[in-house]
Amino acid sequence: MTLAPRSSREASTAVPRPLGDAPSSAEEELQRRFEEFEQIVSAIAQGEVDAFVVSSASSEQVFTLGNAERPYRLLVENMQQGGLTLSVDAVIRYANRQFARMLDVDVADLIGRSLFEFLSPEGGNRMARLVPTVGAQRQEFEIALQRKNGVLIPALASAVLDEESSAIFIVVTDLSEARRQQALVAEEALSGSILEQAVDAILVCDVDGTVRRASHTARDLCIVEPVGLAFSSVYDLRGPGSPLDFKRLAKGDMLRKIEHELVVAAQCVTVLLSAGPVVDARGQVFGVVVTMTDIEERKRAENVLREAHDQLAAKVIERTAELTHLSHHLMDVAEEERASIAS
Repeated sequence: MTLAPRSSREASTAVPRPLGDAPSSAEEELQRRFEEFEQIVSAIAQGEVDAFVVSSASSEQVFTLGNAERPYRLLVENMQQGGLTLSVDAVIRYANRQFARMLDVDVADLIGRSLFEFLSPEGGNRMARLVPTVGAQRQEFEIALQRKNGVLIPALASAVLDEESSAIFIVVTDLSEARRQQALVAEEALSGSILEQAVDAILVCDVDGTVRRASHTARDLCIVEPVGLAFSSVYDLRGPGSPLDFKRLAKGDMLRKIEHELVVAAQCVTVLLSAGPVVDARGQVFGVVVTMTDIEERKRAENVLREAHDQLAAKVIERTAELTHLSHHLMDVAEEERASIAS
């Protein structure tokens, strides 16, 4: 208990006694207790007492004053986590606005109802097993809150039992955003893995043409690190539609497997280029994806096959001419034989 300093006037206050009598020990004890009570009353009047601690042989009890609870209630009402008080049979005695907001209900609709009504079947079974085990030591466990429309809200609950009041205090943290972030991280990791293992060169650029992501193969097709640089300054493409117009591509224009020559370190590499807009889950364009497939080996193979075809065709023509000439010669010989026989 906090007491305020007494004024000089209060310090001089004493119980009057008859003149000429020496104060007895009982009077001194009474005087001491009177002064102590006077200090207590003065401190209460000045608002300097938050609570009383009453001690007994077996325990201590704390009695708080009404105004002392207000800062704590404001704290609970305005914190970002849900806060609630349960009876030992999981009936909600108190719930703050944040917990009601998680469930999309009014606070008044929570009081007096069982917490199990707002849990998924699996979460209810889990809570039924955990409630009897809650003690003075804080326990943490995950539950799934369920709204009236069936939407599940993943949450982390921290519970502790107040043995004196037989009440369970629970703080509930909404994990929805954390789970979304985890999903984004996992998706980002998957995207990164795909980019790194893709055979084709894949680049993600913003609508201004600045490279934001590049696959391992895309890095092999240039001599500098492309991320953060303008696409046209890194990749020297020569072919129809180059340099790429990222503004038009972001508006919906598409390029599909158009053959280009890519100049890399003074050497030309033949690539098939595709490009188009990238949209998010809301359908908003946030960039352009460009893919380039190195077909240089394929072009070499095609050239080899073309040359072999041309050589074969030339030999066929040559052989056909030889056979035609031989056929004519044989026909001439046969004609001469027929003429000789006839004469």
